Amino acid sequence: MKDEQLSNSIATLVHADVSDHTKEVESAGFNRLWVTTRHGRRFMLKGLKPEYCGKPEFEELLRKEFELLMRLDHPSIVRVWGMERLDGKGNCILMDYIDGEPLSKFMESRPPKADRLRIAREVAESLAYIHAVGVWHRDLKPDNIMVTHSGRHIRLIDFGLGDSDNFVSFKGSGATRTFGAPEQIRERRGDSRSDVYSFGKLMQYLQLPPKYALIRHSCLATDPARRPTMESVLKNMKRMEQWRWRVLVPASVGMAAIIIATILLSTPKQDAPPSEKTPIPETTELNQTFGKTNNAVPENVPAVPATTAPPATAPANKVTPTTPEQKQEAPTEETETDAFEKDRKACFRKILDEGTPYIEQYIEARKQGMNSEDAENIRQQAYEIVNTHWIPFITKWGYRMTGEEGEKCNTLIQEEVIGHWAKLMEDAGCLE
Repeated sequence: MKDEQLSNSIATLVHADVSDHTKEVESAGFNRLWVTTRHGRRFMLKGLKPEYCGKPEFEELLRKEFELLMRLDHPSIVRVWGMERLDGKGNCILMDYIDGEPLSKFMESRPPKADRLRIAREVAESLAYIHAVGVWHRDLKPDNIMVTHSGRHIRLIDFGLGDSDNFVSFKGSGATRTFGAPEQIRERRGDSRSDVYSFGKLMQYLQLPPKYALIRHSCLATDPARRPTMESVLKNMKRMEQWRWRVLVPASVGMAAIIIATILLSTPKQDAPPSEKTPIPETTELNQTFGKTNNAVPENVPAVPATTAPPATAPANKVTPTTPEQKQEAPTEETETDAFEKDRKACFRKILDEGTPYIEQYIEARKQGMNSEDAENIRQQAYEIVNTHWIPFITKWGYRMTGEEGEKCNTLIQEEVIGHWAKLMEDAGCLE
């Protein structure tokens, strides 16, 4: 009974009603779109334009899109509720209305790097998901990615060119030339590997930081067999994000340690005036300190007036403890900078010396036709070498890895290490 009530409530919500309000919106291609309000909630209707309505091939495309979307349940993919035939509209797919704008329009506002990185990650997650359930989008482009106004999250839409192994009809693919894979443009065919290529193009479009260059290059391989899976792409993207946190966390801890140490070292000098910390010594204390032979103050001489004591003792208290520190500050800072730079170069050298042989093995494996997954495992060992030496360096010099200096250091490892490996692979024809 409960299941029956649930299904009826869903039907009441989704099915058309006399109080519906429907408005057509602009659309391209052979599809026609309406925004419909049902029981206070907005939905989107997707049908066919009059000149295509009723034609078997286009009706089949519409049904194919519906059946593909019915398989999917992911927060970054538009949800469908059903397919229905409406007077004056024909067969229509009923799906969620997305309160947002296409990525192409969103990018006109020059969004910050954090937003662009989040969008790339969410697109990668949605593609990895649909590939895992055996569905391919085959038309990934900014106009088919909606960015919500609330939270700026993405929704992947328009599976009109989508496909799956289960379907035997309409296997051709005519993806957009700018974002479509070479095999889609030349041979009008495509599968999950075509989505990977389009994602590489999307990474270019989103202007992701240089550290993602290797991932982008691997996605844009001309030969589909040499492209990684979206699962592998997503895993590598998360690894890059983990490197970022491994930089920030030790840096924050290092900065906190420096602040605490500074407070502890400076407290004794600032807690009380010199006259309170170093009281005027009694005659007996002078005798004990300097010895009787060096004591020029006879025992019967009155104590030095308090008004004359501070000028005699204050300079000594101020100059003696601080002068050595003042003299050492400049050399210490310069020495520390030299040590930091020396450690950085040594770290890079270790990474290159130990990691480059794996890149060379990877290149040789690719030339000999080794299975792409096995070859990729060899290359990943080089990146593990980066973790082995880079993370201890960051941990040691965390407090210097913030701000411009940290950003410069991160850029250098991308240029001098990752970039060097990318050049080796590119020269060998293993990186398009």
